Amino acid sequence: MTDGTLRLRLQPLPALRLAQVSAQVDDVDEIAATVEALFWTLTARLAAAGAPMSGRVIRTYSGRPDGSKIDVAVGVTLAQGADPAAGLESAGLESAGLESAELPAVERGAVATHRRAANGTDDPWLAVDAVLAERGLESWGLYRQVRLEDTDDDRHVFELQCPVREIGGGCP
Repeated sequence: MTDGTLRLRLQPLPALRLAQVSAQVDDVDEIAATVEALFWTLTARLAAAGAPMSGRVIRTYSGRPDGSKIDVAVGVTLAQGADPAAGLESAGLESAGLESAELPAVERGAVATHRRAANGTDDPWLAVDAVLAERGLESWGLYRQVRLEDTDDDRHVFELQCPVREIGGGCP
């Protein structure tokens, strides 16, 4: 969403490798506070390990099929084939209190750019779902929110990414 307009592209999503921290929430209303806490935990653990946060920050969300919990994570991208993070040895992620996550490539995905005020409370995923429904599509699986930049006018710019399928398509 950019100034009230959603610009959505259908395209494959890349595989990503992350150093992350994660948690579970019971309700979508808990996500914002949880990802904020996870971000600061990630920052502190990377700093304690002597590893600068040099990759893009990625938030991921995935509702469990039984609806019991929502898994949320905040991570930083790692280069493919590189050590998990600068300053960490290959086995150093766990000792730093970090998890290694491999997000698989997705052949059919949706990508939208979203700008919002730092204290904004709107849910851009609702707009993504509405535009997808107009095209006969629905989101499913692991949602990704990639922080692209902060602007001079105290706004954050994110890229929203999710797998898509035909409405009612069931299994991917």
